[in-house]
Amino acid sequence: DSYILGVSDNFFQIISKDFKYGRFLSPAEYSTAAPKTILGYEVALELFGDKDPLGEKVKFKGRYVEIVGVIDKEGESMINIMNFDEIAIIGLEFARNFGTFVKNPINDGTILAKAGANLSIGEMQDQITGVLRGYRRLSPRDNDSFAINRLTLLDDILSNFFGVLNLTGFVIGIFSIFVGMFSVANIMFVSVKERTSMIGIKKALGASHAFILVEFLIESIILCLVGGGIGLLFVYALVSGLSLILPFEMFLSYNKIILGVSTSMFIGVVAGVIPAIKAAFMNPVEAIRK
Repeated sequence: DSYILGVSDNFFQIISKDFKYGRFLSPAEYSTAAPKTILGYEVALELFGDKDPLGEKVKFKGRYVEIVGVIDKEGESMINIMNFDEIAIIGLEFARNFGTFVKNPINDGTILAKAGANLSIGEMQDQITGVLRGYRRLSPRDNDSFAINRLTLLDDILSNFFGVLNLTGFVIGIFSIFVGMFSVANIMFVSVKERTSMIGIKKALGASHAFILVEFLIESIILCLVGGGIGLLFVYALVSGLSLILPFEMFLSYNKIILGVSTSMFIGVVAGVIPAIKAAFMNPVEAIRK
């Protein structure tokens, strides 16, 4: 259903919207209660089709109102507090001429506010409470005769969603780490076994225990880094795909990339240390014979 909303001149400073055509009301149009309106995308489409409606007029309760803007299409979204596709916006001063004809979809009267750059939500709420209590001349003993609502529903939904997602990812990640660790260790044991005679030759030519140890540890670390890199690329592709579907952007932070690389290196060291020690302390004569 379409509805009409009377707003103040700084409405779009609180709720940011893109315009398909035109603009918002100018300060002069607002203060003089000029008969101007901004239509939602669907309202403009139903009335004028694909035509640019700027300058056209629509009738509100017998009065012709000029269209100065059309809000760009939004579609359905869980983060919108109202459906701006089905709206007609007029200035609050002009809206007073219609009395109860103007319908606010939230309630009979609402003040929208957002915190400034260096102001927390709690501090803003305290300031708003003080201003409204003073405006309504409430004594310190009087209860608030108004309600202050914070748009925390989306935050709660996303927090719960990402909380479950993080827990699931953590559990899967722990199992993946153990599986990957044993897999890399098995690969390294096979590598040591296949290169036993080569290890014996190196030790016979003077290679130290530390040299052999570091050689196999580096090999194990590189193996894990390759696997970790492939995993990061997969996560990056998944996050990029979700950003195109979801109404908000997701990204892979540098901290997570560093954590992933560091974890891969740690797994490489842990998985390769026992095979590397086994290779480093082989008897060269027995190794060459094998």
